[in-house]
Amino acid sequence: DLEIRGAGNLLGAEQHGFLSSVGYDMYCKLMEETVREIRGEMGDTAAIETRMEYPVDAFLPAEYVPSDAQRIELYKRIASVDSREAVDDLVEEITDRYGDAPEQVGLLLDIALLKSFCNRIGVDNVTYANNQVKMRFAEGASPDLARLFAAVNAADRRLLFSARAPVSLMFRDPRFGAKELLRETLQAMERVTEGMKEAVVAV
Repeated sequence: DLEIRGAGNLLGAEQHGFLSSVGYDMYCKLMEETVREIRGEMGDTAAIETRMEYPVDAFLPAEYVPSDAQRIELYKRIASVDSREAVDDLVEEITDRYGDAPEQVGLLLDIALLKSFCNRIGVDNVTYANNQVKMRFAEGASPDLARLFAAVNAADRRLLFSARAPVSLMFRDPRFGAKELLRETLQAMERVTEGMKEAVVAV
């Protein structure tokens, strides 16, 4: 009940601000079981829930997608994106249907994809403060630290790795604010996940 009352309006502009305490993250939490059923996933795929605490306005404006039912469907689809290609396809579809997307929609997609990349490697908490993004690994996660370290080093020099418990990654760049740093972090984490995947294939 507290989570529901604290979630704000799941369909409107009240979703702006810290996503973990407003619409998007709460909506994702409510929809995760449905998304897993669509993907045919069970059990361990739900073991780690990645919580996003990021101070940007990321939502679907009612004036852009007027129908509540259509916004619900789009939130569900955005919550399930897991690749750059999936995002590009969805952006093309949304643009064809509703016109050029406002900034809030782009930020929502960035948040969703970053969440997917982080969840894939075991990160359960993503926070932003003082021009840096911190990504903390879940207590029960067991990443291959050597492979993770190599992937991080190859991805971006601004991405820092800490093996001290809890294991975490930090992306820093004092030149950027929250919006720009979100996109930079997303690009770096995409390279990290690809690097870890390639290492597994090579093994």
